[in-house]
Amino acid sequence: MNIPPIGVPAPTYSKPGSNTPALDPAPDSSAKEDVEAEFLAYARMSPAERMRDNILKSMGLTEDDVNAMSPADRQKLEDKIKELIKQQMEAAAKKKGQLLDVAV
Repeated sequence: MNIPPIGVPAPTYSKPGSNTPALDPAPDSSAKEDVEAEFLAYARMSPAERMRDNILKSMGLTEDDVNAMSPADRQKLEDKIKELIKQQMEAAAKKKGQLLDVAV
């Protein structure tokens, strides 16, 4: 059995038992770069930033949506996010085996 080197995609075959690789188009390199950039941006976030991002996604909002809000609406949203983060941290602190740094 030939195993391709790491980073080289294994060929796909057109029929089971066939030794002729199917002709699949090469993956779009710009899509790969977009995914990589998105991952790196997420990986560089602090845990609090990730929590905020997840909360916004659960509400169906983006940072652009938040920036477009009126100051009063934005303050209400920020207060709600702070409360949800606090609740998540308290819930995590109650779990056994969790290490949590609550220093602010």
